Amino acid sequence: MAHDKGLGFIGAGYPATPLTTGRVRFCISAAHTKDMLDRSLNVMNEIGDKISIKYSAETVDNDGEDEEFQNFDD
Repeated sequence: MAHDKGLGFIGAGYPATPLTTGRVRFCISAAHTKDMLDRSLNVMNEIGDKISIKYSAETVDNDGEDEEFQNFDD
C-alpha cells in the first residue's frame, strides 16, 4: 500500500515489540523537502484511515463531535 505510493518503511513486530502490537519506522533525511514530508504524512494518514490503526498518546475527547485536523495537501 505505502510502497505503491512511493513511501518506504520498516516494520517491527514481536519480539521487538509486545506480541499484540507493532511499529512502523520511517527514516527522515535532511535531503527531504517539506513537500516530500507533507506527502508522506498524507500517505500515512490515508493508510491509517483505510486499515483503522491510528494511535496517539494524546487524550482523545469523545464528545461526539468531529475533530478538525490539518490537511497537509493545502
